[in-house]
Amino acid sequence: MAEGAVISDLHLFARRTDTERITKTLLALPEDIGTLVLNGDILDFRWSLYHSETDTIAAGVGWIEELMIERPGLSLCYIMGNHDCSVAWGEALEGLRSERFSWSPTHIRLGSNLFLHGDLIGRGKNPFYRALKDTHKRFATIAALDHAYDMLTHMRVHTGASLLHGPKLSAPRIEKALRRHEPDIFEGLEDIYFGHTHTAYSDHTYKGVRFHNTGAAIRHVPLQALRFKHE
Repeated sequence: MAEGAVISDLHLFARRTDTERITKTLLALPEDIGTLVLNGDILDFRWSLYHSETDTIAAGVGWIEELMIERPGLSLCYIMGNHDCSVAWGEALEGLRSERFSWSPTHIRLGSNLFLHGDLIGRGKNPFYRALKDTHKRFATIAALDHAYDMLTHMRVHTGASLLHGPKLSAPRIEKALRRHEPDIFEGLEDIYFGHTHTAYSDHTYKGVRFHNTGAAIRHVPLQALRFKHE
């Protein structure tokens, strides 16, 4: 069995992201980790401090390449989320594809583990299909919105919102959506790892499957890299 780790919702290049915590979390990964799943919203095009999508993409490619240089024995699996699902970013990710790097707009299955961001759940959405955006509407350029978001983060309002998406609510919604669109995926499935809700927890069992959420790198929200095993 091979060792892997998963992390999500880093929201790189956004003002409210705790980059120091991201660095510490990644540096703490043991050397026996052979696969790292980046499980959605790794970049944040909506709130990026870079002035254009092109600049954000260049910074994102640089971040991935640097990580692969620092950890030469690590393979990366990148999954898109709702903040990093543009056509241009998909083209950049395709340019990175290699024996050590793969990506998917929706999900990745490794052995008995399923990884998905979690935003493609409910309201008729298909968790196995994502329409990429031509471009993300950039909110960071709107000073009033950016200031308001800063104030909410400082007041930790976002931490209360994340509590509304705990395992007892999120696990049934994910299970129902997956079973509706691809029921066969539950054959041999033991663990589901997702992000999006910024609510960190692990080992919540629902209908025989364990659910895990890796939290987020937004300030005042727990972030965890969870380990898993796969064939």
